Amino acid sequence: MPKPLALILEGDRRLGDTLVDLLELLEMRCELIRDSKQARQQITHLKPDLVVIDLPFYKRTGLEILTDIRIDLRLRDTKVIVISTDQYTETAELDLADAVLIKPFSFNLLEETVYTLIELPSSDGGKFASFSSIHP
Repeated sequence: MPKPLALILEGDRRLGDTLVDLLELLEMRCELIRDSKQARQQITHLKPDLVVIDLPFYKRTGLEILTDIRIDLRLRDTKVIVISTDQYTETAELDLADAVLIKPFSFNLLEETVYTLIELPSSDGGKFASFSSIHP
């Protein structure tokens, strides 16, 4: 079984690199996308298994991309995790995400969320010290 593909939409290079490192530990192929125009093209072209969107991703564009994923039938199997701050918790578009992680969150929570959403080649868990409960 090939490794699942994760696209990470993150404008901050440091956080993006950290997310890539963590998801690669979970045996995923990862691409970090920092440009909103490139994000839309890559999502449609690559049809990833998982998209991680950190809000705000270029102002409101992250929410628009989430909406685009949900209306594109070619992406119906793509899972979406939104990483956000409290300021976006009342945003209606967040209901379109498969999971929402509110900052700050633990790496254990990210790991458990990914294992819940994606079938991974070696889904034995335990890459990090402990688990937290999934939000929502």
